[in-house]
Amino acid sequence: MSQTGQLTVVQSTDGTHFTETLALGAAELEHFAFSGYATGRRLGRLRSLVVWSFENNSWELAFYRARDPRSADPNEDAFLGRVTLAVADGLQVGGAGLWRYYVEDLDLLLEDDADLSQVHVELINRSAGAKASYGAGGHFRLEVRIEPMLGF
Repeated sequence: MSQTGQLTVVQSTDGTHFTETLALGAAELEHFAFSGYATGRRLGRLRSLVVWSFENNSWELAFYRARDPRSADPNEDAFLGRVTLAVADGLQVGGAGLWRYYVEDLDLLLEDDADLSQVHVELINRSAGAKASYGAGGHFRLEVRIEPMLGF
């Protein structure tokens, strides 16, 4: 149930975020500022997302509650959840240009342990075809739509 009646959009910037070359299984972790109505560590619920990509790859987006998310101790690991996008999910119009992916009906609680109001997300390439670096034309942009939470 919506606590504020609206969705807040948080997005990466092409050329600033997700700029690395990613081979099969490689990942790049990014952090985006959230400017919704969050107070404390809970930002809200991820409801939908959109991806624009130069490559039509299978992508995985892992969400975390911390800037340094991985730990050998399962009590310390900051993993919140993931969203997967298959090659078949990509839409390209007219056989040229960017590939577009859209996922809706998500319900993933997003938190930030440091109270920095940041979304911590990692892009993982699950395709044999590499994601090119930004300088080599590997454009990639992510937009997440979050339902802000009040308090807690």
